[in-house]
Amino acid sequence: MLPPLTAIGSLGLLATLALGVQPVIEVVRDNSVVTESCTIRVRPGVFITDSDGNGVIQIVGDDIVVEFEAGSVLRAVDVGEGEGQTPWNKLDGIGISVVCGSNVTLRSPRVQGFKIGVAAAGTPGLTIEDGDFADNFRQRLASTPLAEDASDWLWPHDNDAGEWRQRYGAAIVVERSSAVTIRRNRVRTGQNGIILDRVSASRVYDNDASFLSGWGLAMWRSSDNIVSRNALDFCVRGHSEGVYNRGQDSAGILAFESCQRNTFAENSATHGGDGFFGFAGKEALGERAPVESDLDLAAAGCRANIFYGNDLSYAPAHGLELTFSNDALVWGNRMVENAICAIWGGYSNDWTITENVFERNGQLGYGQERGAINIEHGSGHRIFSNSFVDNRVALHLWWDDDAKLLELPGVKARYRGVTDNEFICNLVRMTADPGALAIQIRSPRPELLGTLVHGGNRVEIDAGSEWSVPAGFKPELRVIGPDECGGGLRMPPPKILGSTRPVGARAHLRGRHQIIMGPWGPWDHESAMIRQRGRLADRVRYEIYGDVGTPRAIEPRGTALGVNVWQRDGFRELDIVASEPGVHPYRVELRPGTDRMTRAIEGTLVVASWDVRIFPMTVDPLAPGTREAWREESRGDQAAHTVADAIDFAFGSAGPAGVPALRSAKETLPGRAQFGLVATTRLSLPEGRWKFTTLSDDGVCVRVNGATIIENWSHHGPTTDTAVFEQAAGGAEVEIEVEYFQLDGHAVLRLSIEPQ
Repeated sequence: MLPPLTAIGSLGLLATLALGVQPVIEVVRDNSVVTESCTIRVRPGVFITDSDGNGVIQIVGDDIVVEFEAGSVLRAVDVGEGEGQTPWNKLDGIGISVVCGSNVTLRSPRVQGFKIGVAAAGTPGLTIEDGDFADNFRQRLASTPLAEDASDWLWPHDNDAGEWRQRYGAAIVVERSSAVTIRRNRVRTGQNGIILDRVSASRVYDNDASFLSGWGLAMWRSSDNIVSRNALDFCVRGHSEGVYNRGQDSAGILAFESCQRNTFAENSATHGGDGFFGFAGKEALGERAPVESDLDLAAAGCRANIFYGNDLSYAPAHGLELTFSNDALVWGNRMVENAICAIWGGYSNDWTITENVFERNGQLGYGQERGAINIEHGSGHRIFSNSFVDNRVALHLWWDDDAKLLELPGVKARYRGVTDNEFICNLVRMTADPGALAIQIRSPRPELLGTLVHGGNRVEIDAGSEWSVPAGFKPELRVIGPDECGGGLRMPPPKILGSTRPVGARAHLRGRHQIIMGPWGPWDHESAMIRQRGRLADRVRYEIYGDVGTPRAIEPRGTALGVNVWQRDGFRELDIVASEPGVHPYRVELRPGTDRMTRAIEGTLVVASWDVRIFPMTVDPLAPGTREAWREESRGDQAAHTVADAIDFAFGSAGPAGVPALRSAKETLPGRAQFGLVATTRLSLPEGRWKFTTLSDDGVCVRVNGATIIENWSHHGPTTDTAVFEQAAGGAEVEIEVEYFQLDGHAVLRLSIEPQ
């Protein structure tokens, strides 16, 4: 039993100072300074905020060991979306700061409810181990399963002023330090796991920073580190399988601005926006002045990094993206079913790519970038003894006229064109895709292409083609005997730290379809999550993952609302259905039998009957002075007329005829392009602020009582626009009009109305 607690000075601490026993310090307030080795105690139910942004607990000094007592959790606030709780995007402050101390060990920290869990700067020899970080800062995502929102994209290109930690937070941030050890920490329900900023000669291993909405591990100007056997899976934000696959610059591992000579070994970074996302940096390209005046642009960038034995699979974007960077060794990695491509290595030189497994990559590529290895303006790459199975393309090299990039001083300092590449002793198997290619070389100016040496490859084609090259380009065949293939890379593997085996540990979650995004980040496949799937004509649909219980009640009672629930593909769908037009607020309670906590789905369902006219356009809607003539066409004899329960038209590439809600007018509908639409309704809106949201491709205009509230009358891709209409006291019936046109390509029009 511990001796009684006694107060110490003005530090806001209580300590046990018993002979032969490490002091136990109970933290009860902000700015608690620790200057000696101790055990930290925080009593259950205690919340302490960081009022001045310098850390609730501040560790100052050298050779200090600070350990959290079992059961102690440093909490700033009660985190969540319920009454009296603080949502994740409102979290602020630092839980624990370590300032200018050497050889500090922080053991078993448990931190919740902060912008940053642990922040350390100028701390050589720091060790952070066995920590648990959950419910710290993360941004709410604007993207939905139905549409991407560009505001969710991250911006990793600036961090010299600490932009990453300020904008996005993290469980652990270490700056300007060396010989750091970060091991056996667990991070969940946050945006970023570990940030290393100017950290060198350090070790990061056996951590699990997964199911985050940003980066598992992010490195800035950090070199000579070993990163091994970490689980950094499902670090992703922009993805909806079959709808859009963007990643939005999230990644299992991020490395920006001249991160060099690092070893990444036996990490699992699957289902990330990218598995690994590396970029030489704006300084290395010469796009901005260097921090150090003597920077050698020819040697800058993310050079000489080793990627060994990692699993970089199931990314919405790339398995390994590393651009404007040289001398990488990519050895023995697994890259399977990455949506765009397995490796994107634009403007890179002198890589060795060997003994990797590339399978089924590039099925959702954008344009020509797709498949296994894609390298634009790359030179000196040795690609040998790899396995390529059913990729859209195994090797894709090209030159294009990037005039502005090619003039950047950092690019010119390293540029050698598309020359001196080798593709040797590889297995290429293509079994299913008639459009697949083994090797594609392209350039509008074939004379600028250098040599591609090939030989000893085993190419098995049931579908697809072996070569696609420009006229006049002749690859160089090297005759290679059977004894020369199969030897692989004859050198010992790199140093690997850690005892866990994360690669393959989540095999039951393989496949991009396992990326299920909620409003705060990816579902962890363990806890309960509810997400709104979308609004249909007379209903709003939710998807229920995990055990959140059975619907028990719907309010207000006696209204025209009902609830339908059914099982689908491992989760449940719940529809709240209105039997008549109108504005219907609702609340559905969910009470799991094993959990006392009651969850609720709340919202307002707006149902209207729309008069819709669709017509082929002969008037250019974008020409000056044609708007009224365009409207007149909607009233002409060529217009199809129908009634719809909602403005929810996913035309895609099929046009109006492909929308089930418009089938009643199918015989008179216009074609898939060059058509317009005008829809009107009358709706009784109660007083208050009402949010109107459109998703359109192409132009859209929304008016309420004749006043324009949304206008994006332009040729554009799928774009979200919002506006707020304020209804006067007492409420009233309003007239709503939607105008829309489609020029060419993909088409969509959706409108939602909800209280703000």
